[in-house]
Amino acid sequence: MKSAVYLKAGQVGLVEMDHPQILDPDDAIIRIVRTCVCGSDLWSYRNEQVKPGRMNSGHEAIGIVEEVGDAVTTVKAGDFVIAPFTHGCGGCDACRAGYDGTCDRHIGNNWSDGVQAEYMRFEYANWALVKIPDQPSDYSEGMLKSFLALADVMPTGYHAARVADVKPGDKVVVIGDGAVDQALGVLHNGGRLGFVGVPHYNNRALGSTFAQNTTVAGGAASVTTYDKQLLLKSVLDGDINPGRVFTSSYKLEEIDQAYKDMDERKTIKSLIVID
Repeated sequence: MKSAVYLKAGQVGLVEMDHPQILDPDDAIIRIVRTCVCGSDLWSYRNEQVKPGRMNSGHEAIGIVEEVGDAVTTVKAGDFVIAPFTHGCGGCDACRAGYDGTCDRHIGNNWSDGVQAEYMRFEYANWALVKIPDQPSDYSEGMLKSFLALADVMPTGYHAARVADVKPGDKVVVIGDGAVDQALGVLHNGGRLGFVGVPHYNNRALGSTFAQNTTVAGGAASVTTYDKQLLLKSVLDGDINPGRVFTSSYKLEEIDQAYKDMDERKTIKSLIVID
């Protein structure tokens, strides 16, 4: 199968990899239909220290289940699914509280990687995969984009609002990656901050928020929980259209251009179409 790897800083290419195999009873093999480039993928893309040939860090996909392990009973071969970037178990304390992005049972092994490819091995598939009714051919390209957004970016945005306890009538500021000082600076006394981007800092003392009664909360989004509870239905019903975030489409063979255009801010988020 074809899979993207970093050739060097500022360049991504394709290599031929072995077809993924079932290794554990709760694995699933998925033929990827749509994937994408995330802003977090650009960290390695820009990093001169990344070893050439390192597998990409793509982590968002929708696709068709090709094979499942013996312990997987919730999906079967042929099902159309969202493959979240998180792999919660659904039964631990964290998952039952709606925090499957940081599943108690999968610490250190809860996030996808290597998804900018034709196939993927999805671990802990029994609860984490989200089944979409029907098949990709039954939907418009716009709907496929919105389904893909449910693998990460839409649940991540929802998570930011949830952990900040956003309510109707609240004044809200949305700040981009890396603006931790700015986010804290705009809060009024008693304000709440929800952060969902992976932080690249360690110099903000928690004690600095004490005098303002500031609430700081955040982490990996509860993708499976949110998709199953409300977001998939909201997309199917036409209430939300998160696929609008994908402003340019590319073939897998054009993966380097997809990264380049995001890096140069020529597109908001690059969609990868795999036939």
